[in-house]
Amino acid sequence: MGKIEKIYSSRDGASRVVQVRTSSGCLTRPIQKLYPLEVSTSGDPVLTRITENRSRYGRLFISTKK
Repeated sequence: MGKIEKIYSSRDGASRVVQVRTSSGCLTRPIQKLYPLEVSTSGDPVLTRITENRSRYGRLFISTKK
C-alpha cells in the first residue's frame, strides 16, 4: 500500500503518472497500474480540476473578444 504524493500532468492536461510513497520508498507509477482502495468523488482534485486549452506544442489558447 502507498500514498500518492504528487500527480504529474502531460502536455494535454491529463494526469497520467503519479509519485507513490510506500514503506520501502518512493515509486513513480502510471495511473493505469494503480488500484484505488477508497474512492471519494466529492473531494477528488483530479476530477474537479478545470483543464486549460493548450495546443499540441504546449501553448495556451487565449479566447478573443470580438
